[in-house]
Amino acid sequence: EQGGGAEELAELTGGSVYVCAGSVRAATIAAGSVTEAVRRVCDKSLARAACIVRPPGHHAEPDRAMGFCLFANVAVAARQACSAGWARRVLILDWDVHHGNGTQKIFYRDPSVSRTGMRVRTIAK
Repeated sequence: EQGGGAEELAELTGGSVYVCAGSVRAATIAAGSVTEAVRRVCDKSLARAACIVRPPGHHAEPDRAMGFCLFANVAVAARQACSAGWARRVLILDWDVHHGNGTQKIFYRDPSVSRTGMRVRTIAK
């Protein structure tokens, strides 16, 4: 099966996430890419990393996909960094046009991860 489960995912998201047969595979690759980049920065095999991935991830909550996001990519990587001992604390800067509710909810009571958001708006001329 090539990612399947699109009907089940659509039901779980309440219609806020569009899915197809390849959605789970794409989201898994996105989350894994972010986690791998964090691992490589933490082990100093990379000096820095920027991950431009789709789906973005910051709306996915602990128990549901939401707002185009199946998995909370940065949250997965931050959790792995702390649990694997790559980092004791993590700061997440969410830079987007709207609030990353999923990332906030995931780490709301976790002192090892802090998050802050910066809203970026485009002004039409």
